[in-house]
Amino acid sequence: MAGRVRDARGGLDVGTGATLTLSAASGTHILDTTTLRNHGTVNLADTFYLQHDVAVVNETGGVWQVAGDRLIVTNVGGTQTFTNVGILRKTSGAGVLEFRGVAVTNTGTIDVETGNFLASSMSNAGLLQVATGATLDLSSVTLQAGTTFAGNGTLLLSGVGTATTTLAADVTVTLPLRMAANVARLSGPGKLTLGAPMDWQAGWSCSEAGWTSAPARR
Repeated sequence: MAGRVRDARGGLDVGTGATLTLSAASGTHILDTTTLRNHGTVNLADTFYLQHDVAVVNETGGVWQVAGDRLIVTNVGGTQTFTNVGILRKTSGAGVLEFRGVAVTNTGTIDVETGNFLASSMSNAGLLQVATGATLDLSSVTLQAGTTFAGNGTLLLSGVGTATTTLAADVTVTLPLRMAANVARLSGPGKLTLGAPMDWQAGWSCSEAGWTSAPARR
């Protein structure tokens, strides 16, 4: 599928058992002033442009798979949101799956099998799963109650731009955490409990949030 879905007031639904494929070979993909709800499978292998007011929901039981290093990005003004209640998975590519200008909410599972995951704005109360060798950037992420971690990858606090990681609730991090020098920021009313190694580089800022170290995993 390629082209533009525009002003479809009832939205576009991918039914249970159905598959929607957006491949680079088929041209530009633009979602404009409408909604997309996935109950089945979406295979994304291209840049995905969201413009004006757009709401994308990967529903419970839905699988949204991203092959390669892709961008899901705001294209024209309005409010663009991506809500994941199912599984959002990066399946290939050593680079970044980036949500740029799109507000992400995750209460399901984000599964990073390769490369890096980055969102310019994300609220998380679900599972963040990161495979060996992969990374997930927590810059501009608000960690809510219910946040959990799995896998053997690495969490980043890269501090992209002026990004702050916010602890809205107490969170235990069970993956290695690396915080960039001079730019990473952690704030909020919650407490960060370390259940895995942390590389705290010089210049990292921690305000309001408390943190403690849990016993090492065996």
